[in-house]
Amino acid sequence: TYTTRSGSYVKIGKLVFVDGDIQLSSKGSNTGNVKIEGLPFTIYDRTGGTSLDGGASLCAFQGGTNGNIYNPIGLTGTGGTTDIQMYIATSSGANISSNLTNTKITDSFSIRFSLTYRIA
Repeated sequence: TYTTRSGSYVKIGKLVFVDGDIQLSSKGSNTGNVKIEGLPFTIYDRTGGTSLDGGASLCAFQGGTNGNIYNPIGLTGTGGTTDIQMYIATSSGANISSNLTNTKITDSFSIRFSLTYRIA
C-alpha cells in the first residue's frame, strides 16, 4: 500500500528519462525482489550477456530498511522489459550486487529515483 507514488518521464528520440517517488505505508505479504514495474516504454535489450541495460542511477531512501543495508541502493533497467531492478550493498565497502528483497525493507520504505534508458 502506498502513501505516495508519483513519476514522470521525458522522451527525446530513443532516450527516456524517468523519475519517481514511492513511499509505502505497508509492504504487504509479497516476497522476493523489490522492483519497479510499468515504465512508459520497453527498455532496449542491447547486450546478449546480461539483461541489465538501463542506465543505473543513485537514489535516495529514508528509513524503512531492515538488516545490513549500506547506502546507496542502485537501480538498473532490465532489457526487454519495463522493469527496474534494485540492488544493495550487503556489507560496508561491498559492491552493489545483491538484489533488494522484501526482507530488507519495512512498511515505511521510501525511495526517490531517476533512470535513463534507451528504447529500440
